[in-house]
Amino acid sequence: MSKFKDALKKSFEIIKLNRETIKEVMEDKEAFLPALVIVGIGGIPLGIWSIFRGYFIGIIIAPVALVAISFVATGIVFVIAYLLGGGGSYISLYKVLGHAYIISWLSIIPYIGLIPSLWLLVVLVVALQVVMGLSKRRAIIAGAILFCSWLIFFLVLMIIGIAAKKFTDITKRHVDVTEKYMSETERVPEMPVSVEENMGEEPFKIINKLPEDFPDDIPVYKGAKLASTMAIGDGKSLNLTTDASFEEVKKYYKEELKKRGWETTVMEAEGYITIAAYKVKDERGLTVAISGGTSVGGAAIMIIYKD
Repeated sequence: MSKFKDALKKSFEIIKLNRETIKEVMEDKEAFLPALVIVGIGGIPLGIWSIFRGYFIGIIIAPVALVAISFVATGIVFVIAYLLGGGGSYISLYKVLGHAYIISWLSIIPYIGLIPSLWLLVVLVVALQVVMGLSKRRAIIAGAILFCSWLIFFLVLMIIGIAAKKFTDITKRHVDVTEKYMSETERVPEMPVSVEENMGEEPFKIINKLPEDFPDDIPVYKGAKLASTMAIGDGKSLNLTTDASFEEVKKYYKEELKKRGWETTVMEAEGYITIAAYKVKDERGLTVAISGGTSVGGAAIMIIYKD
């Protein structure tokens, strides 16, 4: 325990940029283990934070992960310094930086705890001069390269996170609109219980002609014959037949719906395809069902949409 207390004292001297202490730690063969412990303790605040997020195992994983990351980070620093003409050993550098990592313990303080960690860059510059023999100028360059690398890394992560959230939100809106539309169009109308109770009401009616208000952005296959149209509440269905092949009709609707601004979801089986299309902005949706191999050949098309 007394050795660890001594290691803590040396840690504070290192973050005060005491070059003699830095040299003493880098030459101390027993300084490696205290460095590991100090780094590991630095992961405890992250573990505590993860507990509040519901990940209780984080109290174990965070310190171990931080130690692993510290090995990689020190390796990157060592390579950069080596390329800039530095000498020394990786272990010596790790022992010094590991002791300096005591400053990360302040990260347990919400919001402002990470700010003192920036001082590690200053400690790094001095450590590279003492441990690896770099000039002050080259040590600063090494620190700047490391800082910029980490900054770019975190910016990329942030951009990916924002893009992923935006994609998730858009997808969720698409799914919500589709589900809303499908639930409304698939709802079976209530049939009359008795003639007296529903006199004058029509749960559905067959029109047998293209509705006058048929939307322009819903494609109708060229040359297709209208078999019937049916109104169900404020929803309508359009039944068409065509001599064109199933594959031709399928290709047409896949391409044409997208050209007219519809987002589509396709469910396909042999000789049958259902295309759920929606416009999120307008909160509109429609379903196109195409089947092949009719009794007279060609393909049958059903379009279900809502006014």
